[in-house]
Amino acid sequence: MKSSPFLRTGLTRTESPKKIKEEADKIELPLFLIMNGVPERMVENATLDQLSVLEECVIRKKASDKRVSDSYVTQIGVVRALGGDKSK
Repeated sequence: MKSSPFLRTGLTRTESPKKIKEEADKIELPLFLIMNGVPERMVENATLDQLSVLEECVIRKKASDKRVSDSYVTQIGVVRALGGDKSK
């Protein structure tokens, strides 16, 4: 995720476990959304309420589409998050 300053600067292994947990808490929802196929451009400037709506949409989609496994959806999201989706 380009939008997280913590990830942009890289991990130096000098942060305290508390700081690492705080940073993980900040990016957990956006990362979940991106890994489940929501485009980063929709996530990066969204408010917490907007992120929550997107999360609900992902959860509903996963619940209603039993034909596609969670692991496959996650793989697609990871590919897109890392810039490997050339169909954009």
